[in-house]
Amino acid sequence: MRANMDPLTPTTSTLPPAISHIATISASIHSASDAQRKKDTVRWVVNTPDRMRRLIAQGRREDALAEWAVAMKLMAKWTNVGNDDLDRIKKRADEVLKERE
Repeated sequence: MRANMDPLTPTTSTLPPAISHIATISASIHSASDAQRKKDTVRWVVNTPDRMRRLIAQGRREDALAEWAVAMKLMAKWTNVGNDDLDRIKKRADEVLKERE
């Protein structure tokens, strides 16, 4: 019986490197998708004033204010973003809100 198992030893010895390779690829895919999510979130926040303008034009001011509230919460967490950039987004949103008062 032992003689029958010896041929399997080379096969089982290649399993840990294969698992390690799969784990490495999985981790890199996860980090790439995480980076993409971050980019998508930034893009969403930057485009919030434009979405607000469209929503207000459709008579959906409350929805526009809700979107702005979410964007403000996200921007409050961004410590690595320059204040000038955030101020520009806030200024655009304020202008949108004042246009339709």
